[in-house]
Amino acid sequence: MRYVFLLSLGLIFSTVAFAQQAGPWTLKKEKKDLKVYVRDNPASPIKELKMKFTVEASMSAIVLLLQDVAAIPDWVYKCPEAYHLEKVSSSEEVYYNRVDFPWPLDDRDLIVRNTMVQDSTTKMIRSESFNEPAFIPKKDGLIRIPKLHLWWEFTPRGNGIVDVEYFLSSDPGGMIPAWMINLAIDQGPTQTIKAFKKTLKNPKYRDAKLDFISELVE
Repeated sequence: MRYVFLLSLGLIFSTVAFAQQAGPWTLKKEKKDLKVYVRDNPASPIKELKMKFTVEASMSAIVLLLQDVAAIPDWVYKCPEAYHLEKVSSSEEVYYNRVDFPWPLDDRDLIVRNTMVQDSTTKMIRSESFNEPAFIPKKDGLIRIPKLHLWWEFTPRGNGIVDVEYFLSSDPGGMIPAWMINLAIDQGPTQTIKAFKKTLKNPKYRDAKLDFISELVE
C-alpha cells in the first residue's frame, strides 16, 4: 500500500462514533449521478449518511485539492476557517475547522485527524477522518463538535472518470433535536460535493502531477 497525507472533509454536521451493526442503507435522493443514502445508527438517534457520485479528474487533482487545507473555505459548505495544527507523518495530519451555523445557533468547531492510503494495484484512494475534540482547548463562543467519523473513497475506472463514495456519521452537539438534524443531514454535504466538482476544474488542481500519487494505467 502507498501512503499519502490527505486533507479533506465536507461537512456542516459532525459526528457520532461509527456504529456497529448499523441498519441497511435506504436511498433518500437521486439526482443525475448523485445518490444519497441514509441508515439508522444504533449508537445514536442521528442517522448515518452515504453519497455516491462520479468526478472527471486525475487522482493527483483530487489529492491536491484535499490536501489544500487553506482552500477548504472555498468549497466546503459553511466552513469559513481551516488551518493546520500538526503534521504527524506523510500519511497523517491534524487540522482545525470552524463551521458556520445559522442564527440563533452557536457556531461549531472541530479538530480533525486525517489519514490516507492508496492501493498500489487498483489506485483507489481512501481518506479517513476522526475528530479529537480535546486536541486543543475550547474557544469562547463556539461549541466543540464531540464526535466525527468521515471517509471518502476514490476509485478510478478509466478515461479520467473516478467513482466516489462519501460516508459521514454526524452529530453537531448542543441542544439541536435529532429529528431536525436527520431532516437536513444531506444538505451541507450535497453543497460541498457540488463545489468539490467545480473546484477540481480549476487549473491549479486539474493540471496537477504529484509524484507520490499513482494514476490508473489504461
